[in-house]
Amino acid sequence: MVATIITVKIVYENNQAVLYNNAENSRVYREKPPQSFELETEFMTAVQSLMTAYPLYTAVQDLSCQNDSNKIDIAEVLFSQNLLQLQVEQ
Repeated sequence: MVATIITVKIVYENNQAVLYNNAENSRVYREKPPQSFELETEFMTAVQSLMTAYPLYTAVQDLSCQNDSNKIDIAEVLFSQNLLQLQVEQ
């Protein structure tokens, strides 16, 4: 399985990484507050590698994480937030 990330910005606030996105923006200006969520620091290198590779897809197995479990965890977190596009290799 390969993945690419869409429209995110990483901000460090109070020693915590926060991922801001506009995946579900309203069509009305400032109708909703900025969408964000905190991200574990061990996932930051994987997110940054996806951002650097965009618009190309990256194999989930090639994400830079400590172990395979973390690779799956970050893919699930980003996918659940509608920030990850997946493409199944044939």
